[in-house]
Amino acid sequence: LDVYVLMGLSFAAVYAALYDWTGDFFNQAGHAGLREFFYYSAITLTTVGFGDLTPATPLARSLTAIEALLGQIFLVTAVARFVSIMGQNRPASLHPPRTGDQGGSEDNGGSDIDDAAADGPGGTEPQATGG
Repeated sequence: LDVYVLMGLSFAAVYAALYDWTGDFFNQAGHAGLREFFYYSAITLTTVGFGDLTPATPLARSLTAIEALLGQIFLVTAVARFVSIMGQNRPASLHPPRTGDQGGSEDNGGSDIDDAAADGPGGTEPQATGG
């Protein structure tokens, strides 16, 4: 979560610097302060995109697109990592037993034909010869 907030603050600082450098960032008229840039950055990073503030210059639009992509990549990576950790920490009682893990001593509900097919050539079942 810290990295996500820092990304938003960093982009807000870049947007403010771009505004100071070019004098233009938003299409909407009025003074843009650090509060507006952080708000815009948070809305962009989370890809909510209310539309009340829109970038005016091609550079501002490009930075906005990069921030939105980075926000999505970060969230997808964080969710995948969380699911991976939660999957590793599941109790053994929640893991369903696999068929055939008991060395074939367990009846899996199949027929003798299935067992013969599983034995294959060289198995314990007699093999038919052509003739």
